[in-house]
Amino acid sequence: MKNNFFNKLRKVFIFGLLLIIAVCVLIGCGTLSGGEGGDTGAGDYGTLTITGIPAEYAGKFLAFSFDMQRNAPVRIIASGRDPRPFLASVENALINNGEVKLLLFQERPFIGGYTGYTGSDTISVQLVISNTKMRSTETNEPDFIFESVKFENGVANMEWDDGFKINSVVTVTGIPPEYNNRDIVIGIGFSQSTQDLESGHYLMRGGSTTNSGGIIVSGTVRNGAITTRIYPRSNGRYMQYTFTGTKDIMVLLDNGKERPKDLVGGLLSSISIVGNDPFTDYFLFASSSITDGKVTLDFRRGVRK
Repeated sequence: MKNNFFNKLRKVFIFGLLLIIAVCVLIGCGTLSGGEGGDTGAGDYGTLTITGIPAEYAGKFLAFSFDMQRNAPVRIIASGRDPRPFLASVENALINNGEVKLLLFQERPFIGGYTGYTGSDTISVQLVISNTKMRSTETNEPDFIFESVKFENGVANMEWDDGFKINSVVTVTGIPPEYNNRDIVIGIGFSQSTQDLESGHYLMRGGSTTNSGGIIVSGTVRNGAITTRIYPRSNGRYMQYTFTGTKDIMVLLDNGKERPKDLVGGLLSSISIVGNDPFTDYFLFASSSITDGKVTLDFRRGVRK
């Protein structure tokens, strides 16, 4: 009786072990499967080492912004640890003694898991500064940008002073509750609703961009307000926005409705970037005051267009 029990227990153990090995082979479980056929030490993944980080950031964490991971020509995943071992995950990297090392990976298509990044690419790196090592799905905007980072065989080294911190923001307060959790597009330097403003948002899907001489930012309304960073691009390069003066600002809000369209228009709009545009509520904030790239708007002062 006892032998039968131990035989069953041994079979369950062997089955469980085989199951773990099978899962690791599929997703690349680092030390159990060897990831891409190697050990998980140096050379098995890329690294971005940043030194000279100011003391004010000691104990904080760095991660790549989700916008960067989505829009970069090479989709690189940064982590403070190897995410391939069994039950491991991607997490933010700790800043310690003025430096940080981000381990770099790429997602494995179809079968899942990660493989080490070993490419030689030059890309813009957008970093999020966080108080926790856990990644947040709400984090889309970067706090700090390195305009051009050159990787060689997956490795790059940068000084903090080679990049710049984003200080410019636009804030809108007093937004009615019916717009909560809906998209908002803010056009700085626009005085009327234009297709350029709408299509600019659709083309970038977040962040900041320049279009028709203006700057476009976007985001999601939370609790009647939004604060979003301004980091425009000019000739393909990110730049600081430090304007001081007045500009007309147009705010577009998603009211949850679609424009009526006839049969032909409906068919055409299905293949158009902005044909199904839901931003049907427009508000003008004329001659808004901007100081060092920062602007705050009281929604109640906007004029519906």
